[in-house]
Amino acid sequence: MRKIVILSFSCLLLGGCPRKASSPAPATTAPTTTSASMAAPPNQGAAAGGKTAVESFWRSVGVGTVAQYAIVNDIQKPMKMKTETTQTKTLSSKDDKGYVLKVAVTANGTAMPPQEEKGDWVAPASGAAASGTPPKDLGSEKVKVGAGEFDCEHLQTTSTVAGAATTTDSWTFKNLLVKMTSKSDSMTMSMELTKLDKK
Repeated sequence: MRKIVILSFSCLLLGGCPRKASSPAPATTAPTTTSASMAAPPNQGAAAGGKTAVESFWRSVGVGTVAQYAIVNDIQKPMKMKTETTQTKTLSSKDDKGYVLKVAVTANGTAMPPQEEKGDWVAPASGAAASGTPPKDLGSEKVKVGAGEFDCEHLQTTSTVAGAATTTDSWTFKNLLVKMTSKSDSMTMSMELTKLDKK
């Protein structure tokens, strides 16, 4: 049971955080479970082919840049269990179309097989909804985490799975996740950027 929960949680981590419709959902080997649509950010410009340029932290840094996260998952039901996870994203390559990240996850001392996360510099400009309720845009906030202080966008999503309501808040800087919290009556989860080594 413990291994199943840890593996499931790792898949959630690889899937990313709530994002606006113009931000491309990362193409990973794990399912994207928290992507949702929102209006395009104001600083994005139109690109050719009916697509919109996406503001991306990874575009402005060099290959080898590392973002590391600390995640705590506290489960209350159906059994009490707490997991502490480290996720490390390393920019392995980028070109004129997008970027590739190597994602390594270690949960309670157990290393998972590394995965790839891919992102594009442009996204469809239509803003078509993905699935679920679109996130609420709660404005801009300064957020201080282990990796420093960032001017972030604050998004909030709510969802109901198997009758359980979950509220997820995420703070992002140029579409880089800085902090995320998720709460339901059976669990709480926190994720924080603890290290940022730019090249």
